[in-house]
Amino acid sequence: MIDKVRSTLLQHGLAAEREPLWVAVSGGCDSMVLLHVLRELRHPVHVVHVDHGLRGAKSAADAAFVETHCRELGVPFVVERVDVEALVRSSGLSKQMAARELRYAVFHQCVEKGPQRLAMAHHADDAVETLFIHLLQGMGTRGWGAIPLQSGPFIRPLLEVSRSAIRAYAREKGIPFREDASNADPAYLRNRVRHELMPLVGELREGADAVLRRDMVRNRELAAVLAQWLDTTASRWQPDAQGTLRIPAEAVLNSAAPSLLLTHLLRDLDLHPDRIGEVLKALRADHTGAQFPAGGMMVQVDRGHLVMARGASIQHDAWVIHAWDALPAGLPISVEVLPPDVDAGPLSPHVLVAERDALPLPMVLRPWRTGDRFRPSGMAGTKLVSDLLIDAKVPLHQKAGVHVLESRGSILWVCGQRVADGLPMDRSRPRVRLVWNGFH
Repeated sequence: MIDKVRSTLLQHGLAAEREPLWVAVSGGCDSMVLLHVLRELRHPVHVVHVDHGLRGAKSAADAAFVETHCRELGVPFVVERVDVEALVRSSGLSKQMAARELRYAVFHQCVEKGPQRLAMAHHADDAVETLFIHLLQGMGTRGWGAIPLQSGPFIRPLLEVSRSAIRAYAREKGIPFREDASNADPAYLRNRVRHELMPLVGELREGADAVLRRDMVRNRELAAVLAQWLDTTASRWQPDAQGTLRIPAEAVLNSAAPSLLLTHLLRDLDLHPDRIGEVLKALRADHTGAQFPAGGMMVQVDRGHLVMARGASIQHDAWVIHAWDALPAGLPISVEVLPPDVDAGPLSPHVLVAERDALPLPMVLRPWRTGDRFRPSGMAGTKLVSDLLIDAKVPLHQKAGVHVLESRGSILWVCGQRVADGLPMDRSRPRVRLVWNGFH
């Protein structure tokens, strides 16, 4: 046991020899053995016990047991009491999740004060059980390794040791511990996996528990390789200044793992796995126009691309311009009145230059609407704004943000796309230069 834990600590860089460590001690067999082993390895230890208060007098007895044991050993310790029921009421979390949130908050406070690493007593059988739970409940791209050897400042020196080996060590060394009756409560899925599923697996194949523990080592390595590939692949695409991300559909579909890559790309949007499957199906069918709102974002399929745009980033305001020298607040157009014979500068779809008197006030800047029609420059007839946007291949997520400038019911400019035909620009007369700045 001692040699195995020393090897795990050094081989995986969990802790240097004799490095000071926090140890999370519940009073159960696993954590009491962990404390004993780390002391045998000459690590200066500080114990933290979190009293969740969920089992009344038994919870208090656990805390007292840990405190007494630490005093006998001369080990520094802290006992922190947390109010799980209060967090359940305020957050809607389950008791197990609320307890975990509060427990980890205490652990983070410990490592902030130092020592800077905290050892937990998860072992190899815990990892196997966690994998089965992940398989039953569903997992993203990070669940294959079940329980990592290290996550931030938290390390798990017993993760390559079996439960039976830990129990045997406790018996051999006469290590005292307390049994938690809730570990046998069938109301918890983990307990049913441990006490019902794992024995059945053992009946189906002799030695299956050892095989599964060995598989977990490979699973952790596979999970690390997958995480590296996903991070590297996803880093090829970055959002633009408005936070919009465009990813070629073929890059996802032709990848080695389309479903896993898509799950990784959408990981922050809290999409149900079935919904992610629908996104993947829409990508494969090139279903332009398919939309999936999630997490304040809009996930869209648009002309061979997967697009993620902020759902609240599009503005739909309208402005009325009553005077060139008194522009409305927030107008996304800059205005310059040009005296006669002054160069108007380069022209582009983002710029409209016309004689001031040819732009009768008031003028309205508003989002385009279905049915809007105007006469684009260089064309003899009129054209629907919707057709103009299609021809210009304006991405779906940007269409709602397209605005038009109209005067007396006539559209003079599809801002950023095309000005209307026939606007007079005689240099000998005062002109107005309008520049579309868009939304930033």
